Amino acid sequence: MPAPFPKVLGLGTLGRMALAINRFLIRTSRSRFSYQIVVVAESTPDVDFVLRDAKQRSDLRDVANG
Repeated sequence: MPAPFPKVLGLGTLGRMALAINRFLIRTSRSRFSYQIVVVAESTPDVDFVLRDAKQRSDLRDVANG
């Protein structure tokens, strides 16, 4: 994936030229000139989980406070 030059430099001549050069360089050496993003995502807990967790925490506070 090429670097997002048009987002940085705009959609004009400079942005398009930088993108074209980057694409050419990627073809010559992908590992050196490509741009990658890794996303680590977790799902949002569902309502049942939130309610159970809140109940458990409340019970623990009650036990700790006597």
